[in-house]
Amino acid sequence: MNGLTGKKKIRGARRKMTGFISRLMSETERFPEEDRPGCGYWHLHMPVSKLFIDSTSTPLSTRHVFIQAVLDAAGKLRDLKSTDEKRKIRIVTSISLPCLFDSQITVFFDDKYFSTFFDRDSSEQRWTALPANRDLQKELSLKMPEGLQQKGFHESVSDEDYSFEGEVWFFGELA
Repeated sequence: MNGLTGKKKIRGARRKMTGFISRLMSETERFPEEDRPGCGYWHLHMPVSKLFIDSTSTPLSTRHVFIQAVLDAAGKLRDLKSTDEKRKIRIVTSISLPCLFDSQITVFFDDKYFSTFFDRDSSEQRWTALPANRDLQKELSLKMPEGLQQKGFHESVSDEDYSFEGEVWFFGELA
């Protein structure tokens, strides 16, 4: 036990983060294609262990490195995007708090799917816009790749077997 916090220290945290960043950069070396032709998107779940990244023993500094790496990967994909593409392609990353494992990067290949993506207002899942004075970029001192915007929501998920409350933050080409 760590005598200062009472938490058990995560073994191999640096190695695990280095592996995560390496896999993330490998997954974003080339610009992706749609997951299934005509579906309108490609997405990447984070190549990291849930037991590691969402552990209460994982230091906040490690979680910060995770979020910054995901933002950097989204910026990298945006830079790889073809400028002669006829469709409006958008790169968006979602950061889920407190469950970082649920974070992902999404490439929207058309505005039709993108325009309906943020409409989450059902009894099973509801996203409510967070107050305009909330700014995760400032709260965590994140370095946002140029040209990306942020939007935050309070997320409520509930069905017969599961219930969750948290925040989901989107960084990307949102405008």
